[in-house]
Amino acid sequence: MGEIIEIEHLKTSFTKRIRKYILLYLFLVFLFGAFSVLKSDNKKGLSFFIVMSIIFAAYYLFKILKTKIYMTSFYSDSHKVIVHYFNGFQEKIIESNIENTKTRLKNTSSRAGFDCELLIKIENLNFLINTDFDWDLGEIKKLFEYIQYHKKIELTEQDKFTISRIENKVKKLETSNTTANSR
Repeated sequence: MGEIIEIEHLKTSFTKRIRKYILLYLFLVFLFGAFSVLKSDNKKGLSFFIVMSIIFAAYYLFKILKTKIYMTSFYSDSHKVIVHYFNGFQEKIIESNIENTKTRLKNTSSRAGFDCELLIKIENLNFLINTDFDWDLGEIKKLFEYIQYHKKIELTEQDKFTISRIENKVKKLETSNTTANSR
């Protein structure tokens, strides 16, 4: 495992992240609004529309709050850690050491397919890294393994399983991209 890791992304501001979730919310509200209008019983359709709108609003509000603190780059020389991040609208930098860094890989798969997120705690900040914006599964795996390796933490069976699922998903994506490019 290399001594230095550097992962850097374009800076996706809080405004852009909020805009993405609001647009998804509006699309879903429109979709369910159209569905409820097509129903014959307007009272039931309206009730269904209101309930679904509230559920989607709560879900996307939760997603927005989870991404308020958003990591845009991670650098480490296996001892020192430097992270660039947004806290809401403000861009900030935190420096720490690898021993003060805690990670947890969380499998968030659903019926729609495999997904996961990486939770990183540095000092008193909690970063949630997922594939909603700039990060991809390969980077999530690389970062998790790097931190665990340099902290000399052995991977659990659950971590190994999630990493194997990440590797399979990355291979599938690479294969489908290669096939699409060859056409």
